[in-house]
Amino acid sequence: MQIPPGLRYTVDEARWGKSFDPTNTEHHTEEIINGYITCMLACYRTDNRKDEDLWQIFHEDFEGFTYEIFKIAHRVALRDLREQLVSQGVWVKGAKGSTSYAKVLQECLEEETPYEWTEAEIKEKRRIVQSMLQTQTQNPSQQPITQPFQQQIQTPLVQTPETLPQAALPQQTQPQWNQHQTYEQRPRQQYQPYEQARDDVPAKLLTDLMKIYSNDDKKYGGEEYDILDAKLQVFYDCCSKIGLLETQYHHAYSIMLKGRASSFYYDKIASRSYDFQIMVAMTKTHFETEENHQKYLSEWRETTLIRTISENPGKSRLECLQIMIDKLQKVQRGLTKEYHYEHNLRDQVINTYYKHHKEKLSMVTSSYDPCLLITTTKEVFGVVGMQTDDTLFLGSEEFATLEDNELQKAKLSAKPRDELSPTSNLIFNGCVLTQASDDTMILLQKDQGKKLQLVNAKEDDYQQQYLEQRARGAYIASTCQPEASYDLSVAAQHQNPTEDDIRALNKRIEWQMKNMDRGIKYIALDLTRTKLFVFVDGSFANNKDFSSQIGHLIILANETSTGTEEFEIKGNLIHYSSTKSKRVTRSVLASEIYGMVGGVDMAIAINTTIKMITEQLDLPQTPTVVCTDSYSLYECLVKLGTTKEKRLMIDIMALRQSYERREITEIRWIDGKDNPADAMTKSVPNRALEKFLTTNHLPVRVDGWVQRKGTEE
Repeated sequence: MQIPPGLRYTVDEARWGKSFDPTNTEHHTEEIINGYITCMLACYRTDNRKDEDLWQIFHEDFEGFTYEIFKIAHRVALRDLREQLVSQGVWVKGAKGSTSYAKVLQECLEEETPYEWTEAEIKEKRRIVQSMLQTQTQNPSQQPITQPFQQQIQTPLVQTPETLPQAALPQQTQPQWNQHQTYEQRPRQQYQPYEQARDDVPAKLLTDLMKIYSNDDKKYGGEEYDILDAKLQVFYDCCSKIGLLETQYHHAYSIMLKGRASSFYYDKIASRSYDFQIMVAMTKTHFETEENHQKYLSEWRETTLIRTISENPGKSRLECLQIMIDKLQKVQRGLTKEYHYEHNLRDQVINTYYKHHKEKLSMVTSSYDPCLLITTTKEVFGVVGMQTDDTLFLGSEEFATLEDNELQKAKLSAKPRDELSPTSNLIFNGCVLTQASDDTMILLQKDQGKKLQLVNAKEDDYQQQYLEQRARGAYIASTCQPEASYDLSVAAQHQNPTEDDIRALNKRIEWQMKNMDRGIKYIALDLTRTKLFVFVDGSFANNKDFSSQIGHLIILANETSTGTEEFEIKGNLIHYSSTKSKRVTRSVLASEIYGMVGGVDMAIAINTTIKMITEQLDLPQTPTVVCTDSYSLYECLVKLGTTKEKRLMIDIMALRQSYERREITEIRWIDGKDNPADAMTKSVPNRALEKFLTTNHLPVRVDGWVQRKGTEE
């Protein structure tokens, strides 16, 4: 990689393209740091990474950088780095007054999770992208904008059989174009007789594409609800089918246009040698304005079931619900990226009932899940969970009667109410909840287990089989089979599975097929003396790509002490997680800390909801007990041990602060053979989780703990 021409600062040519060691003071010169930043900038521009992916890469590339190191670099280099990160989806604050670029970049490095953008920050990003595009247009020799397209597969964080990955489509960085800004309009080029060039498209390919686009419904016209990004996905798919290369898209772009969009193309784009990215950016900016986005957002917020019913008096409420969903899906395409997820549509669909429960039944939302609502009045008690058009509630008879009465007053339709009993099961969110004669409850999967099949590695579509069966198995594991979580989490990391990967997945799928009736059992507890136990674990570099697997289990239980060296719990599993660590781990201690941070964060969120319930029932507060089998982690937290890794120090201090504030009541160092979280991080774990799920009891040997008495006022 060559040094870019026209830099406004100097770089060390001898160190160009080489790694930078923040601990080596010999590297702490302006020229070396400028060179490293510029080299990373060039990589970010050509690599086309963005959003959370780029946020993680930025943290890895600049790990160890401090405010003092950033301060040495030239201001222009730091400003370019900040603007490039913002333009590709990583928010970094602007430098104002006494706040320098060095400071805001360091603050971004210190973030534990990617920052959530505000509307003002999204506008700032657009301004930066427009400015960069204008500079590139006016100075094409200095900053070439043509970048290679890269294919990416984006799948939901949690896959269900309904969200199985489809064929990957190319995603491009679409620069914004502002026709009202001053720029050098490229003149139309004089017509030249046709001569076949290297990047020209054979006429047969264009003819084939025109045949596919014989139906105008596939074309983009720039009309209301006609979204360019949606039509581009069709364009990419059609081009892929006929064998049109990505570098040739600009020749075929006009074929996908109609009406006003086609007229705009021939007026402003044709015969001006723009590349495909600029063509798309100009079209999008001309037709999909900020006013349109605001209009779509207003329609999104105003589309409710009650309004749809009033607008369609001759239709049934079920038909009105479908009309509302269809309109929301159409409007959703025109909204900004943060509204494009499945949960946004789900939340908007249930918004009618959600507002009804909050306003009419005096309920508040849980910090653990916004679709979980809890009553606030002493006269009635109820906890309601919502999922699209389904609700599941636990409440007093007074609450059930009040809910029915208020629904009738509001003229809202609801399904007939089913009540859990030994003779009547409940079906909710793809699960079956049953009650035994001894009042225990069991959560089982409904029908997904019947669709499980082993993957045949000898068939041509084995990769698609692998994706489908892995997603189906993971869905079951996430609902009621925690024993399978680790194997299916590891399987999700293999984009091109080998025979060994397929064999490992088949082993777990076969276990699930044989244990379809295995789920999670819930028993009655004494709520006056419950504790929230958090079991955490981490396995250092045990994944194929040498990343670490982290996991935790959260159990609400009654504790019985059998001595100073052992305790026994009787309780219910209420949350579990097995994930690949997104952060780079350089030690066993790091993997254990990341596992504990995830478990403690989730436990605090859950305990906040439990506190809302116990206060409603006049019950004592539930203490949180964290259990780890790592002595080094236990020593860091309880005995004030330390580490040399700066990133870990922040996590350790945060955990200590939670311990001092009594958000964590106790931290216990337990025997690794009794840690049920072992099953979340290892392929051959101990039997603790299996034993607990079978009996709802677990004896745990203790190697060390600190017990605190009393409560600070």
